[in-house]
Amino acid sequence: MKEKIQQIQEQLAQDEKFQKSLASLKPQKSIWGFLGIILFFFVPEIVGVFWGDSIISWSHLHAIEEPNVVLRKMYEMIESSYKDGISYFNLILGGLFLYWFFKD
Repeated sequence: MKEKIQQIQEQLAQDEKFQKSLASLKPQKSIWGFLGIILFFFVPEIVGVFWGDSIISWSHLHAIEEPNVVLRKMYEMIESSYKDGISYFNLILGGLFLYWFFKD
């Protein structure tokens, strides 16, 4: 199994298409790349820590009062996303992207 994984890694390291697609995924080394990582991964978690309870009560109130089914589901999804607390997966993924951003 280890040899098979190692063989796949060697193939990917030599594959030009894979290397080009990997390079295109890397965030640009600019202020916009940095701000994109921060705004997408870290700011929602910070907002959830400080204003999570307010957001939950606001979305619950609107979900109860909303006659439109689609909007009601949206409010319920907002409520459930902040009810779970901090997303450690999101923080770890953002940290890895920041590491990848500054690496090199």
